[in-house]
Parts: sequence; C-alpha cells; structure tokens
Amino acid sequence: MQMLLAFLLCAIAYAENYKINRNDGLKASDWLLPVFIGVAVGLAIIMFGFLVWTKVEGFAVCAHSRAEAERKKIQGDNAAREELNQRVMEKQEEQTAV
Repeated sequence: MQMLLAFLLCAIAYAENYKINRNDGLKASDWLLPVFIGVAVGLAIIMFGFLVWTKVEGFAVCAHSRAEAERKKIQGDNAAREELNQRVMEKQEEQTAV
C-alpha cells in the first residue's frame, strides 16, 4: 500500500508539466482517452460485482416469491419446533422411567 501511495505521489509530482490552459477549449484528444478508461473501469467493476453475486447468491433467490420463501421458513421453523418437542418428550420419559 505504501508503494502505491509513493507511486501516486511521484506521478503527481512529475505531472506538473502537463497543464491545460483553461482559456483554450478542450480537444477530443485531451478528454477522450480518460473517458474511455473511466467507462471501462466502471464496467469492469460492475461485471465483477455481478459475477460475484451470481456465484454467491445466484438467481435461485430471485426465482422464489416472497410468499414461497416465507412458507419455507415457517416449515423449517415448524420442523425445528417438532424436533425440540420430541427431545423434550424423550427427556421427560427418561426422567419418569427412573
């Protein structure tokens, strides 16, 4: 990280000779390349984010409706509650059997 900061500081220090006269208008050669680089970097960042999202979460989440997701959550909660009730009943039977 320090090397990057040192590089940027040197780049800024040596860029002093490239000054734009604000009285003259900008030509396409002055702004066209930076615009294309900015658009390319922005698209690359967006594509990277999209690819990470599809790898981690995917379209399966989008395919389910909210009602279906809630129904699955309720079913999971009910299954967990039933399992807990079974364990409690088994524990009570062990205590009363002794």
